[in-house]
Amino acid sequence: MVRQLILLALLLVAPAAAIAHDVVLNNYGEPSVPASAADQPRITAVLMHNGSVITDSGVPVVITAFVDTGASSAAVISYLNAVGYSDDLLGQLVLSLGLDGKTPGQFIGHYTDTGIGGGETGDVTWPLGIRLLNGPIDTVDGSIYASYASQFVDYGAMNLWVRRAIGVGELTDVLGPDPVNIVGTPVIQQRVMVVDPSPLADLAPMNTSLLAAGDANIPATNLTFALTLQDFTGPLAIGETRPSQGNNPAFTQIGLLHTPAGGTKRMLQNQHWLFDSGASSSFLSLQTAWSLGLVPNGMSLADFTTQWAAQGGIVLPVGGVGAAVNAPVVTVNEIRLPAQNTQDVLVWQNVDVLIVDVPGLDGVFGLNLLLPSVTVDPNNPLAGLNFSTGYFDFIIFDAAAGQLRLQTGFTLPPIPGDFDGNRRVNGKDFLIWQAHYPMASGATLTDGDANGDGRVNGADFLIWQQNYVPETALSPPGH
Repeated sequence: MVRQLILLALLLVAPAAAIAHDVVLNNYGEPSVPASAADQPRITAVLMHNGSVITDSGVPVVITAFVDTGASSAAVISYLNAVGYSDDLLGQLVLSLGLDGKTPGQFIGHYTDTGIGGGETGDVTWPLGIRLLNGPIDTVDGSIYASYASQFVDYGAMNLWVRRAIGVGELTDVLGPDPVNIVGTPVIQQRVMVVDPSPLADLAPMNTSLLAAGDANIPATNLTFALTLQDFTGPLAIGETRPSQGNNPAFTQIGLLHTPAGGTKRMLQNQHWLFDSGASSSFLSLQTAWSLGLVPNGMSLADFTTQWAAQGGIVLPVGGVGAAVNAPVVTVNEIRLPAQNTQDVLVWQNVDVLIVDVPGLDGVFGLNLLLPSVTVDPNNPLAGLNFSTGYFDFIIFDAAAGQLRLQTGFTLPPIPGDFDGNRRVNGKDFLIWQAHYPMASGATLTDGDANGDGRVNGADFLIWQQNYVPETALSPPGH
């Protein structure tokens, strides 16, 4: 009876504020996080018409496409005629765009897509089928397509958006354009996206797969983060035709910490960031940069970019939809993201980010936060090189569950007061402590010994109490 009264008295003590369990990723890599990821998810694709694969002179056309959660359209197809395909490629369904004197193809309308660089008008196809092949890219071409045809997965017929000209960033070398083709959220959300970065260690492209929910090949992970799916497309302009489109994933619980030179620490919470697997870099909106003191309040982005470059700061060109823009690269002290399934908070410190105008968003969560990354000073490419290894063995985006799931490449540090090892300090851990209290010697963590002194006593209870978080305080599911 006395023991029960003691326990009751302990529980009635006002609990201390719960301690966030920070997992500082820099402790498992380099002291800073560079601006640009070493790779982006890509997958092998073919297009279908009337049940047959589209061919060029009788040979199936096999393309490589970026798997882009930031793209609302089902697929963005580059002007592939520029890479040497014949004029009749796709039977003039897609590529005869009225350029260079060629006869315009058959489209159902046009649509102006909007990116960081502004608007770009392209054409909308009638429904074309999309089939994708999981695994390494560049292993299948048209000459051997028949041997792999049964392994391509059908995602249905959709209205695709087609560029009218070579896009920004597609002219890569003297050999000509390298087309940027994309599959977007209407395709991705049908399955679970699994990214395996391990080939990067051998300087090979990552492996990207889209797997059915529940597939045994979806790897286990130890951290889950809530995402919401949101419509970023906006109203349809008069006279335009919308391609097949879907919602895009976003984080709503990003935290930022920064202390500007000569100033005081500034903190922003519950920031709204697009999760963009097609973005090599992460971005801050100008408004967010003002709030953190990274840009003088009220200064235009153009003026700051000019001033930054004159001071020797790094400015990088950003391509994509619309025109190219020059974005200054700045370093933010800390980016924070709370987990949904545990009490962990991932923390990236000294992160290189780009500042752009992104209306309606506080920022963009790019792949430099997840993959090996690099910052290159274009004015001094060798001396200005900053490289960082990645932190994660697997990256999984599950649209249906509203989750980003990660498997760390390191063992997560223990959370004080977590006696059952589920990375939550809750009532179950108290019951473990209670069941072994008091214990004078030989105790372990699983008995309720939080401080490692071999005993289960009031000191261990206080550690549990300081780290206790009610279940309702954990991040809600992100649907």
